[in-house]
Amino acid sequence: MTEALQKPRATKPSEFKLFSNLPSELRLKIWTYALPGRIVELCQAVRDNTMPFYSPTTNPSLLSVNHESRTIALENYILSFPNDTHPAQIYFSPSVDTLFFPAWCWLAIDTAFGSTLPEEMKDKVRRVAIEELVWCDHWGGGVEDEVLEICEFKNLEEVVLVVRDPGFPCPCFPLFVDGPERGVLEFVRIAEAESGYYEKAMESMRDYFESILQGNPERKIPELKVMRAKRDGVLV
Repeated sequence: MTEALQKPRATKPSEFKLFSNLPSELRLKIWTYALPGRIVELCQAVRDNTMPFYSPTTNPSLLSVNHESRTIALENYILSFPNDTHPAQIYFSPSVDTLFFPAWCWLAIDTAFGSTLPEEMKDKVRRVAIEELVWCDHWGGGVEDEVLEICEFKNLEEVVLVVRDPGFPCPCFPLFVDGPERGVLEFVRIAEAESGYYEKAMESMRDYFESILQGNPERKIPELKVMRAKRDGVLV
């Protein structure tokens, strides 16, 4: 009996080997579209008296693909967040990246942040994400902005409040004695069953930005979101 010939299955190519043959104008556009919108965790080394800023977020991959991709990346990513004693050393793109203030770092900091940055840098930041543990008053409600000074960022388009499980301890407990939280970070929408619990957090954010508008009518309220965080796919 003759075996039936099987039609070969089409497979998706894993790489495009003719990329280098494309016109340079097209390659540059592709590199530009490949710029990822990253979540950049901003931290401060509290055990160092000079308190430099640093980030556990990996550098943009386009910086190390080839000369062409690096050129495009350096047009968009700026070495950012210097302080009085340390130069800027964190790659950040104000147009596509979200600046994230994680609780594991900022709960231990009591010095002002926003007013220490150059005005030009503050004006470029468009998106920030802040852990509720850092930014919200767990006793009286409302926003506490004495440390982060988010009010200093005048051109914000989006602010994400990152919340944890409703049963998570309040920040009066030593929550992060084991050091920084690790893992690939992403923000996800809150489950419908949880949404009612966090409505007050959204209300507090809106009240905060409306109070800023009272003295600065030229400013606008950014898009406000309340979300959960995952590290390596697991809710934190």
